[in-house]
Amino acid sequence: MIAVSSCIEVAVALPVYSTYVYSVPKNLLTLVSTGKRVLVPFGQRRVTGYILGACKKTDQGETKNILDILDDEPLFPSSMIQFFRWTADYYLHPIGDVIKCALPGGLNIYDFAAIAITKKGEEALSGNSLTPLEREILNWVKEESCGLKKLREKLSSKIPNALIYAMQHQGLIVHERELKVGITKPKIQRHVSLIDSNIPMGSLSASKQKIIEAIKSQGEFSVNNLKKLVPSAPKLIKHLEADRHISIFNKQVYRDPLGEFIKPDTPHRLTSEQNHVVSKVIRTLGGKFRGTWFLLLLVYS
Repeated sequence: MIAVSSCIEVAVALPVYSTYVYSVPKNLLTLVSTGKRVLVPFGQRRVTGYILGACKKTDQGETKNILDILDDEPLFPSSMIQFFRWTADYYLHPIGDVIKCALPGGLNIYDFAAIAITKKGEEALSGNSLTPLEREILNWVKEESCGLKKLREKLSSKIPNALIYAMQHQGLIVHERELKVGITKPKIQRHVSLIDSNIPMGSLSASKQKIIEAIKSQGEFSVNNLKKLVPSAPKLIKHLEADRHISIFNKQVYRDPLGEFIKPDTPHRLTSEQNHVVSKVIRTLGGKFRGTWFLLLLVYS
């Protein structure tokens, strides 16, 4: 977690090259952490941003507040920030877009202009003043507000922009800004926890006892993991829930966007000659965009 700060540096997931400073409301301070996504106001829009760290207030006047924290856990470690900045500088590419491309697609949230029917539009549907296309448009947006592109797809018709502007001017429809969530949905798993720790174990079968002991060891247990211990667990936990021994509930499981944790390799013990070469290579690193070539000969004994 970032050291408590009322201001954070954010890279927005849009084709803009700068990062931006946002203020953090008091109720969100404890949730702020480098690598998490935030929902932020950007012009007239609300977009996803990535927290790059704490920062001091700028001289640009009053900063806008972030609207929400979108993650329970960071999507990338703080050690990746320098790499993202270097990549953005080297390829002259917006840093927010660099981070967006490094993460799985469908995570980000944007808002978009949706067409919605007004009360006047609903009243017009009961009259005879509408053209067939206007009536069809109002019937669709009465069921669900949507963007113009989606509306054209639904009606399989080319709807002139001038018609939309005219209907809006007449007060039949209105443009509202709605949030559009990415295609990646939260992963939900069934979990179990104990209702009462004082369970008469002698009255339970060996399989049920094994399930209870597993739950006791961790406080709560996923049904998927219980199945590995006791293949018949999905059926048995229903009986345990009916007897008021355990509670079954759904829980959102954090998806690690960077893959499974990989245990680091044990470093090799270098010879004095290898140490000399490594030291020389390290000294040349860090130069901005400077290319240096090394020829390394591998000798197998």
